[in-house]
Amino acid sequence: MIKRVVIIVVAFLVLAALGGRDAMGFLSGSQPAGEGVPLLGAGYFIAWFALVLVAPVLTIAAALSAAYGRISWLRSWIASRRR
Repeated sequence: MIKRVVIIVVAFLVLAALGGRDAMGFLSGSQPAGEGVPLLGAGYFIAWFALVLVAPVLTIAAALSAAYGRISWLRSWIASRRR
């Protein structure tokens, strides 16, 4: 899951470096003529949305999954000591 978060962050940074934020004028219809690419702006918007909403959820899920893995190991170790 962490790999997906890294992919989202890298995609966002690449699109930001390419000027995706400036190309988002198509959302409000106020884009000056000749500036930006609407597809770049749409990609930036999707990457931003994923960075803000999806990446934190995936990070929390990865942390909980790792914690559950450690807890199940601890449970099996405790169970083996009780026998």
